Amino acid sequence: AYGNGIFVCNFKEKAARSLDGGTTWTLHDHGVKRASWRGLSFVNGEFWLTGWNGGGRRSMDGAIWEDLPEQTPPGRFAQSPNGTIVNVARGRYDVKRSTDGKSWETVFAAPASAASEKDVTWDTAFAVYGKVKKVGK
Repeated sequence: AYGNGIFVCNFKEKAARSLDGGTTWTLHDHGVKRASWRGLSFVNGEFWLTGWNGGGRRSMDGAIWEDLPEQTPPGRFAQSPNGTIVNVARGRYDVKRSTDGKSWETVFAAPASAASEKDVTWDTAFAVYGKVKKVGK
């Protein structure tokens, strides 16, 4: 994930952080066991490392980590310029959105047989599973 001029990636049970565009990396403890993390995203000015069952850890700089709110859904996140955060989570087959990163609304639910987590990204619309669904304004 990239934000605030910092690259952060998950490396085994640590966060690897680069402040120089990826030339050098330092490891920092994020407190999430390797088998427990689900996705790493940059939203709300923070890096979010989410667990399989929701919750997880967050960091402003990739070095110091604290708990995310328990109600944070698992999966990956993207944020639009207007602040809307969109989440897609494997095994739940739905898309959620939030304006504050604390309360979440399901805006799309796919049948379990028709969905699998791929990724979520933002450009002019949010795209998930190869389908496009506009959320927000």
